[in-house]
Amino acid sequence: VLEELVTNLPLSTLLEQIIDRFETRSEGMARACVRLLDRDGRRLIPVAARGLPSTYLDSVGSIAIGEGGGSCGAAAATGAPVYIGDIASDPRWRDLAQTTLAYGLRACWATPVRGLGGAVIGTFASYYDHPREPLQHEIEAITVAARTVGLAIERHLSNDRLREQEARAHVD
Repeated sequence: VLEELVTNLPLSTLLEQIIDRFETRSEGMARACVRLLDRDGRRLIPVAARGLPSTYLDSVGSIAIGEGGGSCGAAAATGAPVYIGDIASDPRWRDLAQTTLAYGLRACWATPVRGLGGAVIGTFASYYDHPREPLQHEIEAITVAARTVGLAIERHLSNDRLREQEARAHVD
């Protein structure tokens, strides 16, 4: 994936490739999702989630940042990873538990995605169909995936800024 970051692949393609590799390494146990902050920095919008049903993403929609926003909302609010082993019993899922459990999702681990300046710009989450806590190698894999997502986003934004500067230079 790092080699592909230097190509001009669309951001959505890069994010899907990161998710694919993460899910493959989990041996089919994880379903990953990348969410990015909206323009106001108050909600998380899903931008890539190949393994999760689109109907789930539609029904949950954007997630509020904070303690009632599940693993992703809490991770974005605190800037720290949040590993919830059982969605059914964790109060941080109070606003989303009913819908999430209806889709058979029981555990969710989320890690903040940071931009180059260190600010949280989104989250990388992995969902599981049974209650479970992460093992150390899984924590490391989520951390690497979140960092790679951050690099992909920053690379995309940098390319956009460069194109804008080139367009202005041609107009002048």
